[in-house]
Amino acid sequence: MAGAALTGEGFVVFKGIASASPVVVPAKLPGPVAAELPPGSRWTLIPDFPGYFAANSIVQVPSDARSGPVELKVELWPAGTLQGRFFVDGKDQLPDRLEARFEPTRDPPLAGKQSLPAGLATCAVSPEGDWRCRVPAGQIDLALHPGGFVPHYLWNVAIKAGEAKTIEKRKLVRGASVAGWITREDGTPAEKCRVRLEPASAPGRPGDPMLEFLRSVADEAACQKMGFFQFAAVAPGSYALVARDGDAQAQLSPVEVWSGSESRIAVPITLRKPVDFELNLLPAVDWLGKPWRFEARRALDYRSGWEEPSFRTEASPEGRVLLPRKSPGRYWITVYDGLGNSIFSDMHVDLSDPARPYPIDLHLFWVEGRVRLGDEPLAARLSFGGRSGATSIRMTTDEDGRFEGPLPKPGSWRVDVEAEEPPLRTSVSVQIEPKENRASIAIDLPDTKVHGKVVDPSGTPVPAASVSLSSMISTLETATDRKGEFEFRAFPADATLELSASRAAGQGKRETSDSYLFEASEGSPRGPVVLALRRNQTVRGKALAPTGPAIGASVDAWPAAGGDGIASSVRSRLDGSFELSVPEGTQTLRVVLSPPAGALKSYEVALANETELLFPIEPLGGELIAHMGKDEDLGSRILAVWQGDIGIPLGTLIRWTEGHGVRFYEGGQMRIPQLAEGFYTVCLGAPAVVDSSAIEDWKSRGACSSGYLAAGSSLDLRLKPSK
Repeated sequence: MAGAALTGEGFVVFKGIASASPVVVPAKLPGPVAAELPPGSRWTLIPDFPGYFAANSIVQVPSDARSGPVELKVELWPAGTLQGRFFVDGKDQLPDRLEARFEPTRDPPLAGKQSLPAGLATCAVSPEGDWRCRVPAGQIDLALHPGGFVPHYLWNVAIKAGEAKTIEKRKLVRGASVAGWITREDGTPAEKCRVRLEPASAPGRPGDPMLEFLRSVADEAACQKMGFFQFAAVAPGSYALVARDGDAQAQLSPVEVWSGSESRIAVPITLRKPVDFELNLLPAVDWLGKPWRFEARRALDYRSGWEEPSFRTEASPEGRVLLPRKSPGRYWITVYDGLGNSIFSDMHVDLSDPARPYPIDLHLFWVEGRVRLGDEPLAARLSFGGRSGATSIRMTTDEDGRFEGPLPKPGSWRVDVEAEEPPLRTSVSVQIEPKENRASIAIDLPDTKVHGKVVDPSGTPVPAASVSLSSMISTLETATDRKGEFEFRAFPADATLELSASRAAGQGKRETSDSYLFEASEGSPRGPVVLALRRNQTVRGKALAPTGPAIGASVDAWPAAGGDGIASSVRSRLDGSFELSVPEGTQTLRVVLSPPAGALKSYEVALANETELLFPIEPLGGELIAHMGKDEDLGSRILAVWQGDIGIPLGTLIRWTEGHGVRFYEGGQMRIPQLAEGFYTVCLGAPAVVDSSAIEDWKSRGACSSGYLAAGSSLDLRLKPSK
């Protein structure tokens, strides 16, 4: 140690990495130590001098002996002894060793003022639980790590040179733990905060009851001296940390917890106080001269979803909105006109600088047009953007089928059409390109019709069953009436369509029918079609992460052979297990696993009786980017993504991407993060999920692009849509 006289005798031990025979060299202080070691060998250097502490180090001997001797500097600090006793419950076995990790105390006024090392001392634990460790003298903070047990922390412990410090008897508890520090924005410790540790959850379908269960099993801890917190006996898995102190908060996710080890967050987590944001709406009032209505939701930092409740207000006559006392982050902003139409909706508004007002452009253009069913005008209600779309503008046609109203942007629009006579609910896609701030469109609905009924396995009609009619362009849904009957009208003609039905079967399960395929044409009604529900079988599985069971993973599955339709969408439980309900007779199942931490991956598995399916999670994924040209090139085309030979449902990919805070599609570019390593094909114009045999056909049309995505990298694909 610099400036201090070194005296005494001891040993320097060279312990070979690949050899069981250590080299022990006696040494006397002060004085050099020399040892001859084989060229190219590697050793751990262990100094052992009574009264002093020195850290172990690694020695790599050069392969070329002519390079001369290797000189090493070993620093010694005056040391004292820390000692104590451990005990355990029942028949649990005590550890045979202990790691004592230390650093200069963080406690004022000595924080940062001591010339002490940070390091660890490895100490033996006797069969009776007694232990002794040599540590540097001074005021130190200690973490006692018995292997496989929850660590014990001691603060500002005074160690005197040449003396022993005894701590009280301590009970050991097996399991993993999470520990760290919380600070305020000014750097001071947050000693009155509370920290919540909650199982992380993957992006998935909203309203999942499993999400509420995962929140209910979260654990809370109070911050201690210096803002320290610790969670003991934590199950392995991925977690989110949420810290709060008054109105200040901070989040961290994912926190990976491994069996029997500690996840220590070395960098302090900083609490941030909320601030005020200002937004400017242009023009200042809506197209009727009324104030805009405003709604904002902040994205959760530690799992997919949004903070509740949302903030709602009315803009000032000047178009100003004050968003008070909010944390910076990603926001979902929606602006409504005086009639309740959502004129603007963006889930990716980044509010980070409270000093700069955020502008929102709400300039509208005028659209007019007509709606016909076959050759006849149709009186109907129109929803531009869809009835439940983020942006949704309602218009109504007159008896001649004519309508008019404002829209916020040009391009491709989904329009939901509802009529009373004849009764119909359908959806179309229209391309709108205004000239001089006006546009005119014609919505021509084909005069198509299919009707039928849904029955249970015994042949009894099923009321309130869900029925879907799918084409390459869209999917329509309805429910059966009290007689179990259904009807669809105005769906695409000259196309192959698929009818299927399902109903809830209790405990989150569903019964599904086989699919009915038919060719649609105008003027040729189809039916009655009988869709018979099939009894289900239960398939059990488990999602396994490198840390252990994957809690809160989202699982989408559908039969690949022996059944039809989407079978289940569930989440894994605390032990990583889940149950899928699939039609009887399903032989092969396709599964897409969306983990709370890790990469999205698809599987195709053969089913066997009473066999639990195991799905390993890949911890590292890559980013898939597809360049599709200008927005107007899309029109009514359908985007499809294959992972290997499995087409992944588009809804699953959108939820996964948006749940990671990434825009799925913008400016002619699709972007999907954290996909498992593998071969990918992206097609424009293909159905949402299609058999792998169709991939080569789409490639020949020039509508696809393929490539290999490596973990930790990015794959850029450029599509050239077919004409």
